[in-house]
Amino acid sequence: MKIFDCITYFDEPMLFEVRLNVLDKYVDEFIVAEALYTHSGKLKKINFNKEMYPKFKNRIKHIIVENEPKNIISTKLNGQETSNQSIYRLNAAKRIEFQRNSLARVFDKINYENLSAYLKKRKASSKYVIDGIIISSVPKYDDKDLKSVNRSGAADDFSKEKDKESEKSVKPVLKKMKKVLGDKVKDVKMSNRLSDSPSCIVADENDPTSQMQEIMKSMGQMDLPDIKPILEINPNHEIVVKLKSMTKQKAFDDIALLLYEQALIQEGVKLHDPSGFVNRLNKVITNNL
Repeated sequence: MKIFDCITYFDEPMLFEVRLNVLDKYVDEFIVAEALYTHSGKLKKINFNKEMYPKFKNRIKHIIVENEPKNIISTKLNGQETSNQSIYRLNAAKRIEFQRNSLARVFDKINYENLSAYLKKRKASSKYVIDGIIISSVPKYDDKDLKSVNRSGAADDFSKEKDKESEKSVKPVLKKMKKVLGDKVKDVKMSNRLSDSPSCIVADENDPTSQMQEIMKSMGQMDLPDIKPILEINPNHEIVVKLKSMTKQKAFDDIALLLYEQALIQEGVKLHDPSGFVNRLNKVITNNL
């Protein structure tokens, strides 16, 4: 008896390589199906190349689907295009994790009334359990960009003219935090997507998110490079406002580290130094009692 692994392919070479290595011991042949058309009926180039995987190429069968999609439903509602040019997502393992995530408030800034009506018209639910690996390889849904709110690129969609003034006022805090955190982060930036929380971590546009890194490790990819997150801070939060006058105080370093560590915890990342986190937290609590 032979075991076949069948997968549809768009353009996700790194994830496919992970799949090959994880299933290597169990699968006899890998069947890769790739279409000449997108789901919305547009022609696309063929992206898959089995020569990229010399170890597995004799076990890979690449099937090209040439049929054009039929019965494509328009993205217009009552003759009007829906107002959102992008569909935003935030992956979480459980609903409660989504509700508690500092970035969940981003959705309060988005008018998704038309999107809800659109899903209702298609008899679809707006509540999905979405596979983080699969959805990260899908760039569009019905000609709308699928964007993750915990990636750096989504920030541009929420930026306003007044943000330049806020960034100028918080610049000394950003500069000092970068120095304190050092190589723990790729960068420290002002956030325009936070409402209630003082900080959050996001992934650079081409890096896997912290959740994706955990998934890949659980799949046996333990030799991943050390990928640094980007720390974003909320210039309007009370903590950050108070930090503006504390850049020359010793307490600044502990608070900067705590903002970074609490952002990691909210993303479900395990701290490298939990005892250090507890000591810093106790120190801050003691100083304010």
